[in-house]
Amino acid sequence: MIKFHIFESAERRLQLWFLSNRLLRCIITKMTTNVEVEKLALDLPEAQRALLAARLLRSLPAILHEDDDGVAEALSRDSDFEGNPSLGLSQEELNDQIGRRRI
Repeated sequence: MIKFHIFESAERRLQLWFLSNRLLRCIITKMTTNVEVEKLALDLPEAQRALLAARLLRSLPAILHEDDDGVAEALSRDSDFEGNPSLGLSQEELNDQIGRRRI
């Protein structure tokens, strides 16, 4: 009986080892695919990247699920900004931040 349990345990460990290796290969393959897709997308000209980004964003479900379509959130943010104008950015500051991200 003891030998049988040892054999069974070794066989089970071997099965788990094969399963974990197969799973690891699948994960690495998927990660490689994602990295390759990202690299190909980033190599596209800007106009094609923008079109791809728009298509990808349209493929996602809507995030806003509020009954008032976000009006309460907008009013809350507006009130916060009125109380502390330093929370906002000027048009020039916004353009500078966008310009730095493109570099």
